[in-house]
Amino acid sequence: MDKIIKYLIVEDEEKSRELLLKKIQLCNIPGIACTGMAANAKEAMLLSTMTPPDFILLDINLPGKSGFELIHELELEGITPEIIFTSAHTEKEILLGALKHSPVTYLVKPIDLDELEEAILKVCSRIRNTSNEPDFPGKIKFQGNLGPVFILPEHLIIIKAESHYSRLYVENGKDILINQSISEIEKEVLTLFPHLFIKPDRSTILNLSRLVSIHIKSNECILSKGNETISVKISANGLKLVMNAMDSFGHGS
Repeated sequence: MDKIIKYLIVEDEEKSRELLLKKIQLCNIPGIACTGMAANAKEAMLLSTMTPPDFILLDINLPGKSGFELIHELELEGITPEIIFTSAHTEKEILLGALKHSPVTYLVKPIDLDELEEAILKVCSRIRNTSNEPDFPGKIKFQGNLGPVFILPEHLIIIKAESHYSRLYVENGKDILINQSISEIEKEVLTLFPHLFIKPDRSTILNLSRLVSIHIKSNECILSKGNETISVKISANGLKLVMNAMDSFGHGS
């Protein structure tokens, strides 16, 4: 039997907290339980240290410390829940800041019930999948030549197909050749992290949070890798998909 997945609601307005809880209950998703509701980062920290949540529905603009600051403080305490951002704001700077935290999704208020249900189902799937690897929480498992390879999603920059294999371009490390086709990888990576990764063509998966620039004339995407950049060529149609994905999340092309 699957464990109960615990969640916390962090929202400064009482009516919004109550409405969000009612909407979650209307989704009627089994195996989840609310551990509490907080009006600010201080309350959220207290509730999280008492009962660490598996995921948080987090408003970004909170009185005092922001939702981003709360995530940082939780990390310092070793508490790393999955995040579903909830906000009425769609400004580019806020959306870019949210993407850096690899959220499950970003729900814009007023929150649509179907989108809320989809987000919670995704986060539950993500939690249950990662919980199967207790020694490597939050990491994606790949089949390397010398055994399993575990990589944090935010450290995975590009995946390129190489015949029946795939090559991973990762942060602070050499490229890794793995014994999986890109179609095999796609099923997990894009299902668990649909707002972080995109597959613009048959041979490439990109981390959108690493995108620095797009060169239309040369069909290239430039992505950051530490203090360096990586250039990857993709198809013209793929380039359009990347631009649309960035625009939908508030990025300019």
